[in-house]
Amino acid sequence: MRNKPNLFIITVLLLSVILSGCTFSSAGGADFEERYAAAKEKYDKYLQGPVSGQEVLSLIDNWDETDFEMTVEDLEGGRFCVSDIDKSNTAYKYWDEESKYYIDPGAYYEASFVIYESPRKKNDKDIEELYFSLVKE
Repeated sequence: MRNKPNLFIITVLLLSVILSGCTFSSAGGADFEERYAAAKEKYDKYLQGPVSGQEVLSLIDNWDETDFEMTVEDLEGGRFCVSDIDKSNTAYKYWDEESKYYIDPGAYYEASFVIYESPRKKNDKDIEELYFSLVKE
């Protein structure tokens, strides 16, 4: 007989955890809109049109965002994460010694946000990265 009250308490606790998780994920939609608008305003210069490789390099040198990653397409068509840059090397050489990725300061790049949406929680969207792709001539 003593197990019934304990079972009831456990059931109530489980339901409260599940319900609080549901309200948290549904509130994430409005939060995403605010974060997206703030990020768009902050990086609007890069999103409006092609920017020079030198501007991208300047952004990389000062990149300290923790909200999302920045990736850049190199001249060979590969993509690299800014967090992988070995800044102690040179401004143009990156983490992989076998393939020295670099940005041509004279080239032009188009920027866009890559949005991730959780397949389990349809409202759980986030900016995954700011992606710079090389403008093909």
